[in-house]
Amino acid sequence: MQDLESLVLDSKYDDALKTNEQIRPIWILLVDGSPDKNPRHLKNIKVYCQLFKKFDLDYLSVRTHAPGQSKYNPVERGMATLSGESLYQLIILFKSTEKEKAEELKRQQKQNNVQKDDETNEHTFSECFVPLSWIERHCNLCAYSIDIKKCKDSSCCEPSRANDAIEFLETFNGFMPPVTKAKDGYYTNPIHLLQYCDLLKIPGYDAHYPSFKEKYSRLCCSTCQKYFPTINFLMNHRRTAHPTAQKSKEHTDKRNAQNSKAFDDSTLRSQPPK
Repeated sequence: MQDLESLVLDSKYDDALKTNEQIRPIWILLVDGSPDKNPRHLKNIKVYCQLFKKFDLDYLSVRTHAPGQSKYNPVERGMATLSGESLYQLIILFKSTEKEKAEELKRQQKQNNVQKDDETNEHTFSECFVPLSWIERHCNLCAYSIDIKKCKDSSCCEPSRANDAIEFLETFNGFMPPVTKAKDGYYTNPIHLLQYCDLLKIPGYDAHYPSFKEKYSRLCCSTCQKYFPTINFLMNHRRTAHPTAQKSKEHTDKRNAQNSKAFDDSTLRSQPPK
């Protein structure tokens, strides 16, 4: 997030990031799958939400590759030669004395500690200002992506600037449609999907992943059928969006457990002594 803020403030990138001296309202980010950037983790989700609010974006989509497909990610290929570990090894290799090697090692360790502290402070700041209820209203969570949009509540979000694009996405559910594989085996363009396909036949989010087929139904809310990539997100959704249904379910489970226990006790009492 700090890197993006620096780019926005740098006038060299105004042509790419701004229009009419304002930050462009729609951003699509492709990130690597590291723990500090993967959109599947809650701490990163809150950082992206804070970025969305800070830049007053209309729509933000953050996507990454699935595990085992990092070789196809241009972000990871480009950053590989600039990784701290690679540079550190080159510096150590060309240092001539043991004293210089020890000083370089100490400097590298200090830099890593500072970076970890900055990441911790950044995530703590985000968690304080992005409640789960806000994420529930504005985000669409998937296994390898997160999409964030503005709501229609004027007391919560500013009016949209990219009205045509937002109205186009509202034809589905306000978010980009899920990744969909056509009959020829190739994945379709999501924009073309909204333009030319039957919206009722679009599959659910992450439904095309083979590893999700067996557990997909368990990751959908039983009340509104909304999909979530993990059980934890699903439970948070039930507590936030359906508190009455959640309490009713807990009460029913408790009553069934009591009835089952009473049935077992009566069965034991009814058995004749041996």
